[in-house]
Amino acid sequence: MNLKSFALVLSIAAFVPEAVMAASGTADVDWSRASFTTVATEGSLTYTWSASSYVWSSANGAYDSNFVEPNLTASSANGSANASAAITPTSWNASSAVTPAGVFQVASSGGERGGNLNITGTGFLLVSVPYSLEVSTVGGGDSWAQALLRSYVSEGGYTTDRTANAYLSSWTGAATRTGVLHLALYSDGAYSGWLSSSVYSGANVAAVPEPESYAMMLSGLALFGVIARKRRRA
Repeated sequence: MNLKSFALVLSIAAFVPEAVMAASGTADVDWSRASFTTVATEGSLTYTWSASSYVWSSANGAYDSNFVEPNLTASSANGSANASAAITPTSWNASSAVTPAGVFQVASSGGERGGNLNITGTGFLLVSVPYSLEVSTVGGGDSWAQALLRSYVSEGGYTTDRTANAYLSSWTGAATRTGVLHLALYSDGAYSGWLSSSVYSGANVAAVPEPESYAMMLSGLALFGVIARKRRRA
C-alpha cells in the first residue's frame, strides 16, 4: 500500500458517521384518578390510608435518593352500600433516558408511594389506580418500565402479600401500555397493613465507537497490509 492509498483510508475513516443510540423508559401511576371503594358484607366498613413517598435514581454509577412529605390521604365509611373516597394527589412517575457518546451508559429511577392502611369491619376494600408505561429506543439499546400496586400485611407471624403488576420492555415490540391496577382486600374485622405503589424505569445502551476509533482500527489494518507486502517481496 503506497502513501496515497494509506491517506485515503484514513480520510474515509475520519468521516465514518457516529451511530445514534438512545433509550428511555417512563412509568406513571396516576393517583389523581385512583378510587377506593368499600363493600361491607356485615354492618359497616371503614378505612384510613395516609401515604408518603420515597424516590431514588441512578445513572452511570451515581446514586441519589430523597423522601417526600406525605401528601396522599383517603378515608371513607359506609353501611351496606358502596362508597368511593376522593383524593387529590399528583401523579407518581419515574423516567430514565440515556444518549451515549462512545461509552456504555445505564440509567434507572424509581420509587415508592405508600402508607399505613387500616380497615375496620367485615367486607372488601377495592383499590384501583390507573397507570401508563412508555419505552423507546433509537439505534439500539434496551429500555423498560414497570408499575406495581402492593398490599402487605404481617401479623402474628403470618404474612399476606398481594400485588398487581404491569411491565413493558423495548424488546416486546410495544411502545406504550396503559391500564388500571386493581387490588381487592378483605377484612374480617380488622385489617392493618401497608398499601403502596411503585414505579421503576431503566435504559441502557452499548458503547458506540467514536470516528477516531474507526480511523485507528483501519490504519492498523493498513499497516499490517504494508508489513505483509514487504515480507512477500523479501
